[in-house]
Amino acid sequence: RLTRELGLEGRFVVAYIGNAGLAHDFTDLLDAMRQLRDHPRISFLFVGSGPQRARIEAFAATHGIKNFLYRDYYPREQINSVYGLADVHVVTLGAPFVGIAIPTKCYVSMATARPVLFVGPERSESADAIRNSSGGAVVDPAVPGASARIVSLLHTWSDDPAQSVAMGARARAYVLEHHD
Repeated sequence: RLTRELGLEGRFVVAYIGNAGLAHDFTDLLDAMRQLRDHPRISFLFVGSGPQRARIEAFAATHGIKNFLYRDYYPREQINSVYGLADVHVVTLGAPFVGIAIPTKCYVSMATARPVLFVGPERSESADAIRNSSGGAVVDPAVPGASARIVSLLHTWSDDPAQSVAMGARARAYVLEHHD
C-alpha cells in the first residue's frame, strides 16, 4: 500500500531512513542521485529528518532530481512497511565519526533482507559488517570515483534483482547469526 501511495510501484527504491545528521556524509550519494536523475526505474527515498534535510532537498531541487522523495518519519507501527518498500538501504558515516558513532540503522537494514550500500570509511564497524556478510557494498568517499561507484552498483543491482535478493538474504542471515 505504501509503495502505491508514494508512487513507487515498479521502481527500484534506494532508501535512506532515519536522521540525516551531522555525522553522515551525503556528498557522493547526492552526486550519484544527480547522475541518475533521469533513470527510468531507480528512485531515491529519504524518510526522516535531521540537520542535513534542507541541504538534501535543496540539492535535489537545484539539480532537477525528479526521482526523489523526502518524507517525514512514519509512526512506529508503519516502520516495517517503510523498511520493506526499499530495494536497497543506504547507510552513511563521515570519516571523523568512526569510533564515535555506529549507525545502528546498518543492522536494522541488513535484518530486512535487503542489500546495504554503506557510504563511509572502509575501516569502520559498519563496513566490516557489510563485507563479512557479503550483504551489500562499501563505498569509501576517500577513494576517488566514489559517486561513479555508487551509480555503477545501483545500475547493477537494479538490473539483476536476483543478485539483490541473494545479497539481502546474506545480510539478514549474518545479522541473525551474529547480533540480537
